[in-house]
Amino acid sequence: MTKTITLKILFQKIIVLLAIILTSNLNAKDIYVSKNGNDSNSGTQSEPYKTIAKASAVAQPGDMIIIGGGTYEEVIRPARSGVAGRPITYIAKPGEKVIISAMQALSGWQNDRGSIYKIKIDWDLGQENFVMNGNTAMDLARWPNNTDGKPFTLNSLRNDGGSGANVVNGAYLTSSQIPNINWKGGSVFFYGDKPGSGWIAWKAFITSSTSGRVNFTLDKNPSWIRTFHAPRDKGDFYLEGVKGALDYQNEWWFDSKTKELFVQMPGGAAPVDGKVQMRRRKIAVDLNGRSYIEIKNLAVFGGAILLKTNSNNNKLTGVSSFYGNHTQGVFRGFNAGKPSIEVNGTNNSIEKCEFAFSAATGVRLGGRFNVLKNNYIHDFNYLGSYDAPLVARGGTDNKIIGNTIFNGGRDGINYNGNRCEVAYNDVYRSNLIADDCATFYTVGGPQNTEIHHNWFHDSASRGSKRKAAGIYLDNDAEAFSVHHNVVWNVEWTGVQINWNGKDIDIFNNTLVKTEGGAMGAWHKAGTAFSNVKVWNNIADVKTVDDPSTQEDEGTFERDADKQNNVITKSGYTSYTNNKFTLTSGSPAVNAGRQITGITDSFIGAAPDAGAYEFGGENWVPGINWDPSLGPTGQGCYGLPGESCDDNNSKDLVELVNVPTTLPVADSYTVDVTYEATTDREIQVGFWSSTGWIASSTTITVPKGKDSKSITVDLPQAQTPGTGYTFKVHIRPVGTTWEQALQWDQVNDITIKDVPQYQDTLSFVNQTTTIQAADSYTVEIAYEASTEREIQVDFWSSTGWIASSVKETVPIGKGTRNITVKLPSVPAAGTGYLFKAHIRPVGTSWQQALKWAQVTDITVESTPQYQDKVSFKDAQTTILPANSYTFNIDYEASTDREIVVEFWSSTSWIAQQKEVVSKGKGVKTITVNLPSIPNPGTGYIYKTHIRPLNTTWREWIDRDQVAGVTINALNTQIIPDGTYLITSPLNNQRLLSRALENHNVKMIDPGSFDDQKWIFNHVGDNVYTIKNKGTNRYLEVPYARCYNGANVATWTNANDAHKQWEVIKNGNDIYGIKPMHCQQMALDRAGGAINANVLVWPFNANNNNQKWKIIADNTRSKNVVTRENSDFDVHKLMISPNPASEQLALTNINNASLITIMDFTGRQVLSKKLNGEDNTLMDISVLNDGIYFISIDSSPAIKFLKE
Repeated sequence: MTKTITLKILFQKIIVLLAIILTSNLNAKDIYVSKNGNDSNSGTQSEPYKTIAKASAVAQPGDMIIIGGGTYEEVIRPARSGVAGRPITYIAKPGEKVIISAMQALSGWQNDRGSIYKIKIDWDLGQENFVMNGNTAMDLARWPNNTDGKPFTLNSLRNDGGSGANVVNGAYLTSSQIPNINWKGGSVFFYGDKPGSGWIAWKAFITSSTSGRVNFTLDKNPSWIRTFHAPRDKGDFYLEGVKGALDYQNEWWFDSKTKELFVQMPGGAAPVDGKVQMRRRKIAVDLNGRSYIEIKNLAVFGGAILLKTNSNNNKLTGVSSFYGNHTQGVFRGFNAGKPSIEVNGTNNSIEKCEFAFSAATGVRLGGRFNVLKNNYIHDFNYLGSYDAPLVARGGTDNKIIGNTIFNGGRDGINYNGNRCEVAYNDVYRSNLIADDCATFYTVGGPQNTEIHHNWFHDSASRGSKRKAAGIYLDNDAEAFSVHHNVVWNVEWTGVQINWNGKDIDIFNNTLVKTEGGAMGAWHKAGTAFSNVKVWNNIADVKTVDDPSTQEDEGTFERDADKQNNVITKSGYTSYTNNKFTLTSGSPAVNAGRQITGITDSFIGAAPDAGAYEFGGENWVPGINWDPSLGPTGQGCYGLPGESCDDNNSKDLVELVNVPTTLPVADSYTVDVTYEATTDREIQVGFWSSTGWIASSTTITVPKGKDSKSITVDLPQAQTPGTGYTFKVHIRPVGTTWEQALQWDQVNDITIKDVPQYQDTLSFVNQTTTIQAADSYTVEIAYEASTEREIQVDFWSSTGWIASSVKETVPIGKGTRNITVKLPSVPAAGTGYLFKAHIRPVGTSWQQALKWAQVTDITVESTPQYQDKVSFKDAQTTILPANSYTFNIDYEASTDREIVVEFWSSTSWIAQQKEVVSKGKGVKTITVNLPSIPNPGTGYIYKTHIRPLNTTWREWIDRDQVAGVTINALNTQIIPDGTYLITSPLNNQRLLSRALENHNVKMIDPGSFDDQKWIFNHVGDNVYTIKNKGTNRYLEVPYARCYNGANVATWTNANDAHKQWEVIKNGNDIYGIKPMHCQQMALDRAGGAINANVLVWPFNANNNNQKWKIIADNTRSKNVVTRENSDFDVHKLMISPNPASEQLALTNINNASLITIMDFTGRQVLSKKLNGEDNTLMDISVLNDGIYFISIDSSPAIKFLKE
């Protein structure tokens, strides 16, 4: 009884909760913000708020805050969290650009002295102060000056002395070049690079200075920051942060006591008001303590994005962040702790964003089950510390997928986590300041992490340092699976493992162009590897260890379990161009061993070594969007450091869907699309072939993108004919066509007399059994005497259910697909009807001119479909073409995308995407190729089905057809087939049979297969020639090569003396030469009757070496020679070639069957000829392309239809 009551109470709570959710969803609203709004408004589209803060204060779960274009100098801080299924969303208004800025533009500058100007402000962010001059990030006043303006080059000097490794208090650095100014309060940057060090740089505040010396406290934790990088051991340094150093363009200094900012501009000019900006706030987006918040399609400038504390189930999409958390960078530890975005919490997603430019870290990823996907992350860690473009430390079960990461002062990715996945990332240009680091760096363990399908490449350290690795598993790394990665162009090793490497799998990686060797390790005394496996990898050179270093550098690591590794510089698609997919002849093909979970989908006899499987997926990592258009695809925001195109900066206009045949009329209406950077005028003109006829009225359009229908009224109806043109232009308001910003036109328009049409309509092939659905699309064939309206209705047996929107059709006849949307899915049953009518424009069904209907419609219950895809009857032998058409069997549970790809044996060539509706069927898809592929083997068809607007990575089901062969077009001298080899002097034929011990001789014609020879082309007009009666091949026995050597037949054609080159030697006359002895030719000895055949030195004038090769078209034993046969393929003439409408066939003597085939060999047309010598064949029904014509199964002849 208690259990029953408890369940009842639980059920009541669920009902209440569902009611709350449903009520909340009904109340969810859009809240609008605009720079022209007012916080006293209602927040609707017509009365937007002015600030995001006001919108945040009122937003409830499920609400969407739509922000109008402009720069907002405030923080996005939701007042509350969303809930599951009803997030609070912040999104830029479609087509508009929103910037959330932590910077403040400054105006009211005063001259301080000389070229230095100052301004009073009322805030101070300490080390996070940051100043921009337009698009230039200014330097804190420094010496030596940053003359090239590049943060990674340092523009530093070498010191000449300083304090030792154990000095904390009283530390110092000396250089005779240090300017004699007061450096107290500034800071020193130092990068110590003595041998065995150089893996970090540091900064310290200067406590005092004397001539050639600065003093400071060097309290660092861990202590190795100081002990391995002491000033006494020398390195690179610069000094910054005092007013006395303010002596160069684009430098600044801030007086924290007076709160005055001092700057020096290029050329000593005064700052332009509003151009110089200073960071006002440290944070731009604050999601700490918030969950179920989504930020979409906006930019963040100068401020950090925080999902640091108790932030769960949040999403960032399409966000651009620049200079998110710049810092001076004086700190005690090994990194600054100042990321542009910090993500902790659980189930947060950062996708398709850009994070760029800062002295410290770009993305700091921790927490659990967070996803960093498809992001563009670059130019971080100007400090040379343990910051990086991506620092992923302390996270569990996170995914780092499909990102592009580059330009880091130390590492590309600095990682330490557990059960994470790092996959399909493109990482390059690390080590730009520090050494002994990598594009991917980690240390310690166990980390139970999988690193796969990444590119790590193009990294080198500064100066003489050289420890720039690809994948660096530093001291005591444990529990890593490293597979299917490609490392190239790194200055050190491809994979580096130090100390007690344990439980590490290095499988199927390609490690090439690595100056220190494919792999290396530091086997420190007292350490040893445990369960380190190196299997199925590729290196390009064998590397010998450099004894001058503490590390062991080699090809594949000395102390690992090494199996099935390959060393090769050949067998890649392009070693020079860093394309490391394999070719069919690569030594790595089938050289690997099977590894469960790693090589499961291998192709061939065994898995391949390296990161790519020949014939498999030629994966490419990194982002799948164009960075030149930014994450939103709308181009630049105009922010510093952007490298994208502002694709909204053009005025464009285009005529769309303009018919090229028009009826005689005194006005025409056309559709135009436009894009305007501000208010513009658009005008359409109509021209004949000789000049202007009329123009539309000028219409004014607002800034943005849209379309318009524009009518051109003519002075009178034009004479039917050709050469008419529509022209359209867009121009500034108040100007003329002479100031047009852009034109478009449609040429070669024809005006025709339009026949008289009736008003009628009918359903086209409408099935009477349909599936239950909430909409139906029918095809209507119509004829309209003038512009008319058509409407379709859906009825049950008892009454009307729904009508389509009205469709307006032009004068003439045609078809229209019309959709009827129903208020709900109809019940399964019978007696439903479709009705349609045609009527005058602007009237109702009561004025219908004609009705049509389909009765007795049955509605069936909707079947449940899965998502499946497979090729249907795909050809595995094809001819070269610039497109191929495939039939795809599919089943779709909802609207889906189907993609068909065409691959060579080594790489993707082309693809076509089509959308299918829910259901099942066969989809015909044509893939257009960029060029005609070369004949050969190993081509592959691939197809997959996926959700709409996704990529191949989200495939649900897939299929492929491998082993496709493209045969060469028939350009050989003799088409493959069966022939009679005949003397042109006496018509005797070549014979071989057992009776003469298979020797070859001449004989009179007879209807026997031992006089017939099967020619098979092997290349370059070289053939095997097989006797049809004995199935033995023409040969020169024992490969003899002397005058009078006998000719016979043998059971195979494996050698050169069993293969023959056919050459032209006159009109329809040929020579036949053995391939093992090219100076000889097939010869009728002395030309005698019934002569034995032998080889003799080739002479073009020797009549005994001249042969007719006559196609065997014998139909019965009574027809034994080509001269008596129905058809001689060599005499057939076809014209014209190329042809468009008709093909003329000449020299056809008797009634025959003509067959035309497409490039796949499929018959597309046939005709029984009428016995005339010259016959016309109508080919107008054929599509353009390559075809082959055959007469009574004769060898096919190619022609082109155009």
